[in-house]
This record gives sequence, structure tokens and C-alpha cells, in this order.
Amino acid sequence: MSLSGREILRLYGLDLSEDAFTKLDLYIERLIHSNLTNIRDVSAAFHKNVAEILLPLKLGNISLDGSLLDVGSGNGVPGLVLAICFPSLQVTLLDSKEKSTKFLEEMVRELMLENVDVVKERAETFSKIEREKFDHVTARAVARLNVLLELCCPALKIGGIAFFYKGPGHFEELRESGNAAKILGVELEKTIEYFLKTGENRVLVVFRKKEPTPEKFPRRVGVPFKRPLR
Repeated sequence: MSLSGREILRLYGLDLSEDAFTKLDLYIERLIHSNLTNIRDVSAAFHKNVAEILLPLKLGNISLDGSLLDVGSGNGVPGLVLAICFPSLQVTLLDSKEKSTKFLEEMVRELMLENVDVVKERAETFSKIEREKFDHVTARAVARLNVLLELCCPALKIGGIAFFYKGPGHFEELRESGNAAKILGVELEKTIEYFLKTGENRVLVVFRKKEPTPEKFPRRVGVPFKRPLR
């Protein structure tokens, strides 16, 4: 007998509000029938798209409030999941693809999420304009850390925190991102390693912004990917 989404989350010690459970159920149902994921099983989706996002926050005793920018939101992970579970958090879902932003806009309407804005724009352009506006920035499966730092850090307030969801290859990415972090005004605060009940291991990489990012960053569209900071 397969477990419900609520039962799966409780396996991880994630006991959410009734409203959050209800909204996550509907979101996951819509997601697995969309063309934005290869996952077609509700249980797998709750493990990989919900527990994977919430568990490291619980382990690190991290609670989110204020404003959050989710870069490369795609199908809504992690940004939409965080908006559902932290209703006092004001979330901006940023993606450059129309099929993603249309899906996200539909979900925001259907779930009646008043704390979410959806923006269709490249991260390089958005972060250049919305400098130092956000308390938190998140991303998953967007780019390597040295690229992510350039895309995300300009939009982060001084003292703000960036959360990057990564897999077991994060050690190499951390090594190659050290200089980029210095250039961009952020420091590695901690990493939170954890395991899903599926047996997969993950890590949440946490950076804190210590000083303003130089005005020339991010560079123009495409350059951070073509010529990552080293």
C-alpha cells in the first residue's frame, strides 16, 4: 500500500499545517500531470520535490520570513513549496521560460497564494535591476555554484542568505566557487547534508552576504555560464 503525501512527510518529521498539506497535495497532483517533470508517481514527487526541500531546513533549525527570490523556478521547486509552507514569506518565482511561468501563474491562482509573484525574466537581467532587495535567494538544478553565486548574490541584501540545493558532487563545486564567493561578497556559512528515504543523499549549501556585490555583476546575459568566475 502506497503512502499518502502527508504520511511521507511525517516519516521525515515534517508536520505541516492542514492548509499546507492540502495545497501541497493539489500542487503535486498538478505537477505530475504537467510536462515540467519526469516524475509521474505521487510518492516519488513528495520525496524529491517536497521532503528534499523542507528536511534540511528542519535539520538546520531554519525558519524563513521576509522576502525570497527563487532563481530558475521551473516547476516550482523549491520556491513554490517554500511559499506554501511559509505563508508569511513573500516569494518571487523567477524563470525565463514561458511554459514554466504559465504553470506557476496557474498554480498561484488555483492555490490562492497571495504571497507569491511570478516573473518571466533572465536572472542576469533581474538581479542587475533588483539589487540587494531580498532576504533570501534559493535555487535548485540551475547551474554550478560559481555560476549560481553570480546570478543570485547581486539581488541579496547585506546579511541575507542564499540556499542552494545540491547533490553529492557539491565538494568539487565548493572548491571551484571559493574565489567567486570572495569577489561577489559572500561567505560559505555551512552545508547541511541529509538523506532521503529513497536512499539518495543531498546537501543544502548556505552562503551569507557580507558586503555589497560589485556593480559590474552580474555580467550580461549568458556570460556567467560561458565564462564562470574562477
